Amino acid sequence: MLSLAMPGASPAAQPLGPVQPATGPGGADWPHAGFVQKEFGSYEERTLLFEPVGPRPASAPVVIFLHGWVTADPAFHAGWIEHLCRRGWVVIYPLYQGTGEHSSRYTINAIRSVKEAFRRLYAETDLQPDRERVAVIGHEVGAVMAANLAAAARYFKLPVPKVVMVLHPSRHANAGAGLNTGLELYDLSGIAPGTLLMTVVGDEDPDSYELAREMFYIADNLPTRDKAFVTFLSDLRGKPPLVADRHAVLSPKEPRYEREIERRRFEYLQTFRARRLSRWTRCRGLDAMDWYGTFRLFDGLCDVAFRGGPRAPVLEDTDAGRFMGVWSDGVPVKGLLTTHRP
Repeated sequence: MLSLAMPGASPAAQPLGPVQPATGPGGADWPHAGFVQKEFGSYEERTLLFEPVGPRPASAPVVIFLHGWVTADPAFHAGWIEHLCRRGWVVIYPLYQGTGEHSSRYTINAIRSVKEAFRRLYAETDLQPDRERVAVIGHEVGAVMAANLAAAARYFKLPVPKVVMVLHPSRHANAGAGLNTGLELYDLSGIAPGTLLMTVVGDEDPDSYELAREMFYIADNLPTRDKAFVTFLSDLRGKPPLVADRHAVLSPKEPRYEREIERRRFEYLQTFRARRLSRWTRCRGLDAMDWYGTFRLFDGLCDVAFRGGPRAPVLEDTDAGRFMGVWSDGVPVKGLLTTHRP
């Protein structure tokens, strides 16, 4: 029998998404109250440094954060940068694109910036970088560069990263992974044994899959147990909708970032006319894709690499590894898929 809603009746409220866990990987149990930002260099060698304070540590691990095609502004990643710093990390953020550098120069630009960042950190008297605890995160074009940096670290006399996290790798901003833009992918067999490698894609980002899979397999100096290929799944059940595209990695802090998008809306719409690129006008704040996804996975990888933490919740396809939180109506968010054979 057909049932009609009574006039004036309100529709069922959408369930709300998970909140940040209080403790554990991805959680809010931060030992530091905040961070300070520093800047050095110019043009393609301009670099930002984010350092934890409150208290300021005498020594800190270092993560190299390589942004995507059009996300050089650290506001795109403000939530993750804050999370990393408050967990005790120094974040090196190279602005490798400069004012029109060709993509074939991106990797070497970033390497020069990272070398200079370490030189400056070593020169500081009150905060020394821990060269035995170094990680690298890369998004889109930055994901290719992150793998390159890890493979060539010893050649360029950089501290060797023990954790490499590549997110939605891409060699072209618009046309997917297959178009050659001059951005070289190094021989990833140079990634040192003992490194943990995680490659991340999403079910709404098919363009990244083939390149991500290629990178996963050509890093053949790493045993299978030290690599994981993770797929995020979209879940539109509630609010906010969780969309597993290449922009799920972004973690802008609202409302400041939302106001900036509104102020420059015509500029954004003129720039991103293509339907698929118009998604950049979305103002996506922090959500389960961050706390239970990228934040949790990176924190967990570092626990394994530097503290001997449990491998299964991060590198294996387990219930704990798949867990992405629970909607407010008690239904679990669609979990992650982890495999060693993509």
